[in-house]
Amino acid sequence: MDVVTILRWAKFAAGGGVTIVAGAIAMVIYVNMDDTGRRRGGWSLGPLGLRGRPKRITFKHAIADISGFADAKAWAKSLQRSCRCTMTKQVPKAVRQYGMQIRSCEPRHLGLQHALVLIDHQLKSFGWHKVPLVMLVVFIRCLAAKCMHGVVDEIWIGDKMVAWAQVIVKGDTMRAMWFYQRDEASRQKMCLWHATLLLAVHRAISMPEVKWVDLGPSKTDELAAAKVKFGFENTREWRDMCDYSGEFVLPPTEAAYGMLFEEEVEDDATAQLARWREKQAQPKQGPGVSKKDRKAAKKSERSPSGPVENGVKHDACGGPDLDCAADAK
Repeated sequence: MDVVTILRWAKFAAGGGVTIVAGAIAMVIYVNMDDTGRRRGGWSLGPLGLRGRPKRITFKHAIADISGFADAKAWAKSLQRSCRCTMTKQVPKAVRQYGMQIRSCEPRHLGLQHALVLIDHQLKSFGWHKVPLVMLVVFIRCLAAKCMHGVVDEIWIGDKMVAWAQVIVKGDTMRAMWFYQRDEASRQKMCLWHATLLLAVHRAISMPEVKWVDLGPSKTDELAAAKVKFGFENTREWRDMCDYSGEFVLPPTEAAYGMLFEEEVEDDATAQLARWREKQAQPKQGPGVSKKDRKAAKKSERSPSGPVENGVKHDACGGPDLDCAADAK
């Protein structure tokens, strides 16, 4: 391939890139000029997977019915031990330890800070050797999020945004759409994905018309199994179970963050009484069980490590690292 041919292809690519960028900017202006939200809602149907009805839905969605809970803490207490520990202890501890602040905004206000978080998130997935691809993905996802319905939750530490997530309510379902965080937050195990999940459940329960929380599809089997641990069901029938036929509803932007992320400290006397009742409820060991076996059983019960599921060892406070859950989107 000679130099002339390369220059022709470069000119063609540059012209195509300019055309795409100009078209994207025009689309953003077109959507945001409509104050009724109809254009924004129509744009949102595509990323939600609701544009048309395919004969066969290939992706499973993780959904949960939250209509029977009084608040988000009641939902968290219904989870199994490790997940309950994550939601009621580890998340509040991380919020307090790092001094996190949670703010809300409309998608139209997405800007440079949100793009920087998304770039850092995608670089972790693709690597520095694919920077052009990362920038293309960031451009497309920022465009999609900015034109969609719903509310964006920002997590700040000081004057630096470390993560943001977007939720949309349509019909009787709240959909957790996007979650992106900086690489440093993932490495330090700040439990940001868990915090946004707790906030989404809190919002859904506070809205009488909402019955379901939909976490969308999962990229890996490990992530799908982890969502099941948090009380969600992976099913291809999500469009039949969740009623997406209703209108788009704007979720509340001001939630009781302070009460939501308060760590619950159990009273010593209450904890001792609960342990005594649990011990009394356990069947007594028969004479055929040796002392060595009883010690081994007691040691396994007290072990801080969790079970092994599908070859993946889960810890005692929430299982595998779910802070990269947005990779499933």
